[in-house]
Amino acid sequence: MFVIKMEISVILFGMIIMSLPFCGCVGALRENSCLRNVYSSLITSLLLINLVVGLVVFFLPSQIKMLSEIFSMELLVHYWDSPDFQRLMDSMQIACKSRAERVDRGFPASVYENWPPYIVQKRA
Repeated sequence: MFVIKMEISVILFGMIIMSLPFCGCVGALRENSCLRNVYSSLITSLLLINLVVGLVVFFLPSQIKMLSEIFSMELLVHYWDSPDFQRLMDSMQIACKSRAERVDRGFPASVYENWPPYIVQKRA
């Protein structure tokens, strides 16, 4: 389960991403063919993963939405299990609340909406 081992997943992802420029730079500086091969294979695999994820999101949007709902329900069920999950859910709620407030404020319906009436009468 990704939800249970989120910390380990983030650490592993960070290690892979940090090893990518290391292999590229050191391989180019030292003219090390092994590191250059590792670099090119990592870049190729990341591009293929990106392509596959893009195709899945494009062709299966309803399944992606269902999986995200299941993921959020899983987080709600395990809310009290870990303080990390609590912070994640709280930050998501705060972000959604601030986004909703920006949408509610929005742009005025017309250019004259927030102007005092005497200015609107002069311009009209």
